[in-house]
Amino acid sequence: MRIGILTIATGKYSIYIPELVESCESLFLCGHEKKYFVYTDSDIKDLGEFTGSEKVNIIHQEKLGWPYDSMMRFHMFDAFKEIISETDYVFFMNANMKVVSSVDESILPKENMCGIVSTEHPGYYKKYGFPYETDSRSEFYVSAQERRSYFQGCFNGGRTQEFLKMCEVLKNKMDRDLSNNIIPIWHDESAFNWYLAGGDPLILPPTYAYPEHCDGNSIKKSLLENNDESDLPLLGSDFLEADQGEDPFVHILNDLGESKIIQRNKNMNGGKIYLRK
Repeated sequence: MRIGILTIATGKYSIYIPELVESCESLFLCGHEKKYFVYTDSDIKDLGEFTGSEKVNIIHQEKLGWPYDSMMRFHMFDAFKEIISETDYVFFMNANMKVVSSVDESILPKENMCGIVSTEHPGYYKKYGFPYETDSRSEFYVSAQERRSYFQGCFNGGRTQEFLKMCEVLKNKMDRDLSNNIIPIWHDESAFNWYLAGGDPLILPPTYAYPEHCDGNSIKKSLLENNDESDLPLLGSDFLEADQGEDPFVHILNDLGESKIIQRNKNMNGGKIYLRK
């Protein structure tokens, strides 16, 4: 079985590529052929030696700036659908994801499902008030009656042909929104949630997108060292997070067991503002 793994790592996000690939090599769908499609403006030679580097296919992608680096992902995938189609299943992972325990074939969609794999958003586990697109002008508007679950945008996938079909649909709808000067509230995540509203994806628990909890003092040190002084007023929420002693998501592990894939805490590498520049 051939597995494709997609990630976008433009600009400073390229620092995450080696750890993502190495973790997939050791723990993600082991025993199957894997190929990595990395959209980046970096040279893989600059990342040093790492396990699995020979399986990485670099697809040159210019940095588009926030939020387009993330929001235009469906365009990026659709543009290279011919080579992605050489796989049987494909999964997208944010560059700062890391597989931390064994992930097996249970994440593959059953034949009677729509073919897409989604991950329940950890921030909305056992909660309501899902942040769907509420602007009725948007192509990605979801009515209140359709808001049943909310999915994280950082890890999803499925059978390759169904995934690529989704990308084509969402690319075209995103173009229509942009032509009308509309940016979906949560960008590509809003689009993904629109596509699955009322559908029957395989839903993975939030342990497949678990937020990494880090030492507050280390977070503050990284933010202060990496960001310009003019950016510090914009980092208030990050410093607030750093002051949290207990892991705010530990209730997920208490209910569901060990984390499978974690979202690396970007504040340990300067935070979102620094990484997006």
